[in-house]
Order: sequence, then C-alpha cells, then structure tokens
Amino acid sequence: MNKKTSEVERQRRSMLVYGTSNMADKSAELEFKNQAKIDKVQREVLGRSCTDKLFLNPEDTFLSIWDVFMLGVIGYSCFTSAYYLAY
Repeated sequence: MNKKTSEVERQRRSMLVYGTSNMADKSAELEFKNQAKIDKVQREVLGRSCTDKLFLNPEDTFLSIWDVFMLGVIGYSCFTSAYYLAY
C-alpha cells in the first residue's frame, strides 16, 4: 500500500468512526465544547455569593439555639478540664 492510498484509507476510517476526516478538527471542536461547559459552570458557581452557597440558613432560629447550646457545652468542657487538671 502506498502513502497516498494509506492516507485516503485513514481518512475513510476516521470518517466512519468519528464523523470527520480530520481528527484535529474534531478534537478542537470537542475541546471548545468542553471549555464552554466548564465556563458555564464556573459562571454559575462564581456568580453566587457565599451566603447563597450555604446549605443551612444562618438566620434560622434552630441554628441560633444550637450555636448557644454548643458554646455552653464547649465552655463546660473547658472549665471541667481546667478543674480536673488543677486538683
């Protein structure tokens, strides 16, 4: 098989498998589509503020009560640990 025939055969196979005779064009097209998808997701994520990204609402009554309760538990733990170490 000579060089010209092998090139034609390669293009024919590429056309059958990938739908284009030149894979460089196809890969550039795929890369462009992938980059467009990435840019879209980045715009969606970066366009929101930090409070929009939070799963729980920081102004919720339950979270306010939970924060105070946890502060009490932490304070109790600190004082009891200090008392245990002192005596």
